Amino acid sequence: MDGVLFQVLSSGVLEYLRGVEEGAGPDRGPEPPEVLRLVAAWRALLRTHEPDGAGRCVVCGHARRWLFGPRPAGCRSPSWRLFAGWRPIERRPAGLCTVWQIAVGYFVRKLPDGVA
Repeated sequence: MDGVLFQVLSSGVLEYLRGVEEGAGPDRGPEPPEVLRLVAAWRALLRTHEPDGAGRCVVCGHARRWLFGPRPAGCRSPSWRLFAGWRPIERRPAGLCTVWQIAVGYFVRKLPDGVA
């Protein structure tokens, strides 16, 4: 993921959380402790899933390597010739992990009309 794009998305998510924490309006009273706890939990979760220098989530990538070992370079069995158009598995380009995708989807994007 491009560093500039990540900064734009992360600042939008953190601005939303800051607005929720501050009440986002003069007519609202202090937020219930549960809301503050949820905001703190989201911030901690997002902090642990920040991308590394290559733009990949350190937690999600580490868990995959820990559980399944390194990514395979491709099929090495003799039957690989049976598959037309066979190519070795390529590394996906860096992108937002699912934690950040959900945060951007719910906190930054405008939800469709009628969805609370």
